Amino acid sequence: MAQQLGVRGIVRNRADGSVEVFAAGPPDAMKEFERRLRRGPLGAEVVDVQRIEVSEPLPDGFEIRR
Repeated sequence: MAQQLGVRGIVRNRADGSVEVFAAGPPDAMKEFERRLRRGPLGAEVVDVQRIEVSEPLPDGFEIRR
């Protein structure tokens, strides 16, 4: 989804069961990305999405980390 929207960043599952996403991209792409995150994939239950500004360096594409 991120690659389709032109968003770059990192996603990883956390030990507590939550998912952490660091992402950057054009404003319209980020709005759509956040909208899709709030919906989640089929079968998932999204309880909350928090948006926090960070200055972590991000990869050129999108990576799934473990």
